Amino acid sequence: MKKTMKTRKKGKNIKDGEDTPISEKFWKIGYILLCVILLLLTGYMLLNVFSNPGTGWDYRVYMGAVNALNQGKDPYVLDNIKDYVGDNLPFVYPPHTLPIFEFLFLFNNIGIYRLICIVLLLIGSYLVLTIDDNRHYLFFTTLLMTGFISVYWNFLTGNDSIIFFFFTALIFYLLKKERVSESAVVTGLMASFSIFPIVFSAVFLFLKRSLTERIKLICLAGGTLGAILVLSFIVSPSMVRSFFILSTTGSGNPLRESGGMATPSQFLMLGDIAKGFGDNSLLFTVILSALYIVLVLVALFFFMKRNNNDTFKLYCIGFLTIFMLLPRIKPYAFVMLAVPLYFLMKEYNYKAKLLVFSGISLFPLFVYLNYWINPKLVPDLVNLYAQTMSLFFVFGFIIIYDWYVSRDRKTKIFNDPAANLKNI
Repeated sequence: MKKTMKTRKKGKNIKDGEDTPISEKFWKIGYILLCVILLLLTGYMLLNVFSNPGTGWDYRVYMGAVNALNQGKDPYVLDNIKDYVGDNLPFVYPPHTLPIFEFLFLFNNIGIYRLICIVLLLIGSYLVLTIDDNRHYLFFTTLLMTGFISVYWNFLTGNDSIIFFFFTALIFYLLKKERVSESAVVTGLMASFSIFPIVFSAVFLFLKRSLTERIKLICLAGGTLGAILVLSFIVSPSMVRSFFILSTTGSGNPLRESGGMATPSQFLMLGDIAKGFGDNSLLFTVILSALYIVLVLVALFFFMKRNNNDTFKLYCIGFLTIFMLLPRIKPYAFVMLAVPLYFLMKEYNYKAKLLVFSGISLFPLFVYLNYWINPKLVPDLVNLYAQTMSLFFVFGFIIIYDWYVSRDRKTKIFNDPAANLKNI
């Protein structure tokens, strides 16, 4: 009897359902080990990329476009850059970006280009980590460098999507400082590099302001993009026409791409699933896509309802939701998500963080590496859309975790009058 009383006395501060200190320490060790393993693996893969002269094909596209321009040729005609690139990859960036690539062409060295990308990663990371004082360095570093293996894809292809990470970090930094007009302008500048990011101006709908003010901010972002395109047209109308012809009807039209590892778009994945229905595949693609959109928006609605007082959190979930609904996603574009995901999940416990990295880092990393060793080990759909599945996982995890924490908090307040008084 005395032994029982002692046990109760020792455990009197441990509430039902909470991890004991020993359990929390166990999850912490597991979490740290997983982070270290993921970072080491990613570092090793990046070293292999840097030492392989066959990587960086998107960088060669940029240099091929400048080379064609310097020879008086249209860089938006595939044959004009094909010999330089060595592949059927078109140059799909607006004409006003060519001076930037002209600057890079002065060095004509992918090593310097990669160094610039690393600098942008560091500046963007600094902006993110200075947004608030509660910094989680290991979590952010692992999320950025290993999440969706997107940084690896950026350096493997030589794509410039790291600049979108930088702009995303700057947008959220300005939003946190309530410099919303400046963040709208930056959104327009980001979109001027590739047009598609203009959809992220919809994040201003989550502002706690009148609908008129929110629409004005979206128009400011769109107006910034429009002004740059107009100036570009005034300077070189023929180039702008070539760009839009390529983007809408030629090989640069993103909506004409097929799904797979190089374009792991969720709607293309649903289309591939629907192919199993034979002649009715188009109908089932539409049905599955509609159900998907409804589920995402319903989940967003309830998340917003629970977190209505945390505007910055709404910006983060809003950005993630917009990404979830993009009609086209490339493997290197996921790097943008490091910013909103960090703020949505940095306060999670060690167990939750370990599960998150298992889903968004370890899973796509394993599938990618296994693809070159034994692709038959997992279904083709998994091989082709591992990043997409990770995206579904993390969105669902955030929604469910938030619901669970919110429910647990309400239960504690209801059962503890003192806690209830504190929250009035």
